[in-house]
Amino acid sequence: MCCPIHALDSKPIQEAMSDLEILKQIENSVGRPLKPCPDDKGMMDWESKDCYLLNDQKEMIALNLAGCYLKSIDFLKPIITLTQLDLRNNQLTDISVLKELKNLTQLDLRKNQIKILPEWLLEFNLPIKWESEYQREIYLEGNPLEQPPPEIIKQGNVAIKAYFDSLKEPQRPLNELKVLFVGDGGAGKTSLSKVLRDEAFDETESQTHGINIHHWQQQDLILHCWDFGGQEIMHATHQFFLSKRSLYILVLDGRKEEDAEYWLKHIQSFGGDSPVLVVLNKTDEHPSFDLNRQHLLNKYSNIQGFYKLSCKNNIGLKEFKQGFNQAFKQVKMLQSTWGDSWFKVKAELENLTQHYITCEYYHEICKNNKVRDNHQETLAQYLHDLGIIVHFSDFELDDTHILEPRWITEAVYKIINSKQLADKQGLLCLTDLADILKKQKSEDYDYPREKHRHIIKLMEKFELCYRVNDNHILIPDLLSS
Repeated sequence: MCCPIHALDSKPIQEAMSDLEILKQIENSVGRPLKPCPDDKGMMDWESKDCYLLNDQKEMIALNLAGCYLKSIDFLKPIITLTQLDLRNNQLTDISVLKELKNLTQLDLRKNQIKILPEWLLEFNLPIKWESEYQREIYLEGNPLEQPPPEIIKQGNVAIKAYFDSLKEPQRPLNELKVLFVGDGGAGKTSLSKVLRDEAFDETESQTHGINIHHWQQQDLILHCWDFGGQEIMHATHQFFLSKRSLYILVLDGRKEEDAEYWLKHIQSFGGDSPVLVVLNKTDEHPSFDLNRQHLLNKYSNIQGFYKLSCKNNIGLKEFKQGFNQAFKQVKMLQSTWGDSWFKVKAELENLTQHYITCEYYHEICKNNKVRDNHQETLAQYLHDLGIIVHFSDFELDDTHILEPRWITEAVYKIINSKQLADKQGLLCLTDLADILKKQKSEDYDYPREKHRHIIKLMEKFELCYRVNDNHILIPDLLSS
């Protein structure tokens, strides 16, 4: 990959320090020698590391310091002639020195530790991008950015500018978090959720069917606890709700040899870098049961701890609660601050009684509360991660925001458990949906015909079913052996 080198009219830096002195200073800072970059007619190969390029006036105009484990770049202060700078794969958190390098035309900051992007970066008048295209741009992929979040960065400079403008309205911390209890049926997810919330243990607790959601006030925090049913055929529907910026509690039955990786792969796929606590429950009945912890830690870096406990006998609960309190503080969602406009949209959605709304209605709510157009999709993703809505940005799914999770899960349950599907061993004619989803009892949900397509598309997205032709789908779990 090559980039053009542009001549500068800046004052030669050698008046203050010779290029040899500059190079020596940089080499001392990075702890390794630097070499001239291959230069082909004013073009520099950026794959060559630990290198520099001088112009005809012997001024340093390009520098590649990728992978030097740098925590500080203060040594760059005097090199005001730099046009291209590669700082990939370092450990930078503070980039304030770069503000003085007014001539930069390309800046690669990928894979550092930058959490807060300074607004002055927009003053370079360069496109700020997430992924690299090796153009006259600034790249940020691989940083744990919180302000602005990556979703904003990916929308470009206009959205980034709007984000910084929005920060000028009153801000306050979100202080809300989604906690998801996942695992096989009978593992004790509901019991653990209850004792964690200081409710009494019930030895006759029935298995959860579908989803239970409890809103738990913890001092100044609100934790939204999602407890999923464990029936194997319904595991795929959990994926609708597995979200980023959340805390996961994987509950395994200590009496069985369960496959922890089955669930850890699900969490990794849909939860991003959300922290995970692994609980070996019912340890009083099988105290010798354990996992290959080191193997799992090596493979799943977001595991925050393993806990052997018994909800019945309170064994290990104190240690688990301590680990839980430490883990949820690490979730990025808790560190978010929102402007008043975002909170107003969230409150309005929470007060709606509909089971779903159209995308147009959501945008209208945002517009009425002065949320900018290029922030509405980002806010929708945050609301999904928080559990306020179920939202996917796919072209065929973004027309509907689901407000009641049970509305969609009940539809899937009805389809999968339907007599029509059983009779045809997993092959479903779409014209049967009206009969399958029709309201039988007063407490049943309504599924108007215009939403049938959305339900099927969501099932296709998560591979619960596959399209056979325009009129038929196949649900493989219901095929005969």
